Amino acid sequence: SMTTCSTVAALGMIPLCLYLYTLSWNLEQNLTIPYQNIGITLVCLTIPVAFGVCVNYRWPKQSKIILKIGAIVGGVLIVVVAVAGVVLAKGSSNLDTTLLT
Repeated sequence: SMTTCSTVAALGMIPLCLYLYTLSWNLEQNLTIPYQNIGITLVCLTIPVAFGVCVNYRWPKQSKIILKIGAIVGGVLIVVVAVAGVVLAKGSSNLDTTLLT
């Protein structure tokens, strides 16, 4: 219950803390902090987590299978995105390939 309370509190507290801490900064007119995007990101992260908690609560055996499949798919996606990022951004960086490796 403590984790649930802190997660729910974070939805409002993270943008609030960011707002309060940056009040004293002298920001230029064209530099704005995207509070709305931060809130949307927090909600978009919380919904899948809540879905996973519900699945784990109702169907614990199936959730272990879903977790294994999700871990494999997630690992493959990370590798694909990393390779695609290196291939697509090959000319934009002057870094040595050994450094990238």
